[in-house]
Amino acid sequence: MPPKYEAEGLHAAEVIRREMPQVAILVLSAYVAVRDAMDLLESGERVGYLLKTRVVDVEMFHDVLARIISGASVVDPVLVRELVAARRTEYPLDVLSRREHEVLAP
Repeated sequence: MPPKYEAEGLHAAEVIRREMPQVAILVLSAYVAVRDAMDLLESGERVGYLLKTRVVDVEMFHDVLARIISGASVVDPVLVRELVAARRTEYPLDVLSRREHEVLAP
């Protein structure tokens, strides 16, 4: 969304969800913004995130909207792949020794 063509649409969706949680939200994006998308998806049901290139015909788009309105969540397969890949990455502290963990512990 203008003016910066960054994540303004996702931020607008977060505000809408916070102020009007009953409203169904579908974000159409040109790219995958994993962190922002996760924040939106964690906000509850009746939410969707699709890449614009996924919307190929009116019937499919209508089906997605109907599913979201009825309470479902719809997530683009590309975003799902990104989320799974991010989950598979190693936890940064796993490389530390037991002693290093002890030093860092509260």
